Amino acid sequence: MCTRLMKENGLPVFICVVHDELSNNKYPFSKDLVKKYMGAITSDDVKLFSGYKIVPTNLLEDSVIAIADKINPVSICVGDSDFENMLLQREFLKKKYDLGANEIEIYKTPRWTNNDDVRKCIEEEDFQSFKSKVPKDVAILFNEFVKEYKELKGEDKEA
Repeated sequence: MCTRLMKENGLPVFICVVHDELSNNKYPFSKDLVKKYMGAITSDDVKLFSGYKIVPTNLLEDSVIAIADKINPVSICVGDSDFENMLLQREFLKKKYDLGANEIEIYKTPRWTNNDDVRKCIEEEDFQSFKSKVPKDVAILFNEFVKEYKELKGEDKEA
């Protein structure tokens, strides 16, 4: 998604990662682990990435406000399932704020991996499958993902 976005607008990508620590069902990994893998991903290719920010919701307004001190977003990428919703959110932003000519472009990108498949690899401790589904900077953290997943499920009594 990030490579596609950079090709579309010629600008480095700033990633907003949705993570709400209060909702363990949807976000089974700690904010610290998210920071660790996002820091590794974004620092690995400084031409592609200009940084990342963890935001509590998937609302476009929250993301724009959260990153306003660092960057002025000109476009975003979303998957098929979020595209229509993001178009509605953009219209809401246009009505609420005077964006002038600075309309945020929204690009639809195909999903390249399935979160459920990745979590299954973690649950089954299948490193080979896991590393084929995630960036290499995430794959090296496999044991930390497994440890946190076991703690969440109450399986890791040693921790």
